[in-house]
Amino acid sequence: MPRNVNHESGAGKPESSAPRISVQYFRGDTLVCELRSAGSTVSVHISRGDGEGNRDNGWRVEAHGKVVDEEIVITAAAPTRRSALMEVGSKWSVQGAELGLQRVDWDAVAVALVSVSAID
Repeated sequence: MPRNVNHESGAGKPESSAPRISVQYFRGDTLVCELRSAGSTVSVHISRGDGEGNRDNGWRVEAHGKVVDEEIVITAAAPTRRSALMEVGSKWSVQGAELGLQRVDWDAVAVALVSVSAID
């Protein structure tokens, strides 16, 4: 007897467009996570500090994307890794279309980063 599967809800099956971490590594003290989603790539760099030399003050997150051959970097610093990521996502969403960056589901990026303990 054939099983009735609801393809629209994606129940039990991850969406193919959901970002997935393809590579994760450290560059010095910075954790770099490269994510792929629907053929596009974004690289998230997470490091301790405020980006202004104070390593004891919060977290800095950079999102690297490419437009043609030019690398675009969106940066934010905040008290937690998650809040810095969400600020980067907000900036990316506002500036992205103007800069030619691909659309990114930052909530889904956060889920992927939680899965590897890159953020909490």
